[in-house]
Amino acid sequence: MTVLISQWLNGAFMLALGVTAVWSVSLLHSAPAIHQSTWRIAAGAFLLTGASNFIQSSAAVWAYISGPGSSVYSAYILYGIRLNTGRSLVEILFGMILIYWIFRDTGRSKPPGWIYAALAASLILGGSIGPGDPIHSTVYFPMIAALSFVELVVLGFALVLALLRKAMDRLLWLILATFVFAQAVSIGILSAFSWLDVPQVWAPGIQQFALFNTVVALVMTLLAIHRFHLARKGVQVPTLFGQLESTRRSSVA
Repeated sequence: MTVLISQWLNGAFMLALGVTAVWSVSLLHSAPAIHQSTWRIAAGAFLLTGASNFIQSSAAVWAYISGPGSSVYSAYILYGIRLNTGRSLVEILFGMILIYWIFRDTGRSKPPGWIYAALAASLILGGSIGPGDPIHSTVYFPMIAALSFVELVVLGFALVLALLRKAMDRLLWLILATFVFAQAVSIGILSAFSWLDVPQVWAPGIQQFALFNTVVALVMTLLAIHRFHLARKGVQVPTLFGQLESTRRSSVA
């Protein structure tokens, strides 16, 4: 039950992250166009993954209450957990789109609609190829670990590129950096999960992993809420090192 509660809180926080990001986007009129556009792309990805996460975690609670053998439980095992694969594909595509958009830098504050359509399609595609009944599977956890590694590489490159080209404000960069850090930790944990069924071999507990993901989701959500409050006040948020650069220029002058 502890795992279910942690997963549900994780889903709730991720949904709150997506909703807060969408609210923030509507208030970023005075921000640089590239900052507005990267926030818009991120908001679409956050909302999509957050909503699917919340639906999945809520369905897990319903399946638990219904009990094994029920139609709800069977449907959840068959379809619900496939959303993990779907979200991984969304996050990989999200990173690739960010790289493309930052490289292109058209000066537009509103990305085209095909970007959001592609993100939604990737969730469906990822879910359709995900395995069913993955619990204690020696195939499922290594597969998710491999997908997490791809997410780490793609989003990590996007963060470096955004830093070099000043394409994200500090808070969006920190939100994504928090996620990338979590992916790095998750790779090791998920790889270790493949040993769950092997006698006399230690593997981390699923409860600890679920709690870790919940804390990460909370941190990301709090950063997004802070950005929303700053946007409401009309406060400009610099890039990660933007304030430091401004201070240096002022001291030289």
